[in-house]
Amino acid sequence: QDLLARLHPQNIANMVDIRALNPDFFRPDLVRFHKKMVHDYLVNNVEYDTSISQSNIYDIYGALVNNVAVCEGYARAFKYIMDEMNIPCVLVIGQGKNSQGQTENHAWNYVELNNKWYAIDVTWDDPVVTGGGGASKESRYKYFLKGSNTFLQDHVPSGQFTPNGKVFEYPDISKEDL
Repeated sequence: QDLLARLHPQNIANMVDIRALNPDFFRPDLVRFHKKMVHDYLVNNVEYDTSISQSNIYDIYGALVNNVAVCEGYARAFKYIMDEMNIPCVLVIGQGKNSQGQTENHAWNYVELNNKWYAIDVTWDDPVVTGGGGASKESRYKYFLKGSNTFLQDHVPSGQFTPNGKVFEYPDISKEDL
């Protein structure tokens, strides 16, 4: 019960001042860059939990307070901040084909820009680099504002959050990358 109360969006909003994360998130003159700023904030401040053993790694508390998450935590945090900024965004679940060619459950986002929807996968733009070091600039935007021709090559949305549950429908994303 205590954990559920802590994870309620209003309680997290009281713990995490979105405006304090980056005041530029809300500058009207930078509206076209807001998605990139939030993407970059998460990539630069959240670590992917490869152990899958820490608490809150699937939620915004893990991403924005503990700075540790898995794909669902990254995607929920991205959506939460987009919602706070009144930018249309949805959480998408499905399957992703990882760099080893294996299929795994995965979560990412679709965002609207200029009346078109695009895919953003903050998790895969924040790769775990084996042997240390950092990711190249190109790899940090490989999954940023992508259309279906590119993105759906290794991402398959399902909309099925629970077995036998309602299947959610997602907006159609643009065919072309932005």
